[in-house]
Amino acid sequence: MVEAWSLMVTSDGRERAAADLGTPPRAELHRSALADGMYTNSAYTSGVETKSGRWHLRVTAAQDAVVRRVLDVTGESLNDYVVRHAVQAAEADLADRRVFVLDDAAWTDLQALLDRPPSPKPELARLLANPSILER
Repeated sequence: MVEAWSLMVTSDGRERAAADLGTPPRAELHRSALADGMYTNSAYTSGVETKSGRWHLRVTAAQDAVVRRVLDVTGESLNDYVVRHAVQAAEADLADRRVFVLDDAAWTDLQALLDRPPSPKPELARLLANPSILER
């Protein structure tokens, strides 16, 4: 059996999540802000863009059960959890790329950064002047 999650944040910043298979919207998912800076409620946070995009995900019953167990333990909302982990994975995937395509201006900027002499680091010089723990 496949569950379908529908995640959204209303125009006033309140989060809603409902399984498409008849689970009612869970108003208790309404949260203010996570420690990592994710935003869901404009009443508690000002100056942050309201989330208006929607993702529709289909998951198996086993996948749904695992994620909901985590949500029960952490108290995090489905939306916050899925979005946070998706963004972290996307950032890691982008950072792990082996080939970067740069336009001429970006290539020139990168060359300038790589060609400039290193700045003095007295703390590093002092650290390297002392024997390491393994050398003692």
